[in-house]
Amino acid sequence: MGVFYLSKKIQFLPVIHGSASFTRIIRDRLLSSSTDCLAVCLPPEFQATVEDGINLLPLITLCSQKESSESFNYVPIDPCQPIIMGLRIASQEGIPRKFIDYSCDNY
Repeated sequence: MGVFYLSKKIQFLPVIHGSASFTRIIRDRLLSSSTDCLAVCLPPEFQATVEDGINLLPLITLCSQKESSESFNYVPIDPCQPIIMGLRIASQEGIPRKFIDYSCDNY
């Protein structure tokens, strides 16, 4: 097992946001392996709007939510983003998707 394996069934795929190289790696890994589920580091309340934005690709959109502090939290729906590519491939391949990041206003 390599450094990015938590167990035989759980693998981590670290990414650099905005990196086309990582986007290709994510696409290739998801298409070349048997994947039961894709978990991404986004809060669950973003799932519906992010997946709606993915359905609008190749148009680039933005998913945003207003925090209680009056600031905004946002996710760019851009095909060059590795997380977006992972979600897009998972959706096309019928792989369940889970948004597992902690929801909070301030880290």
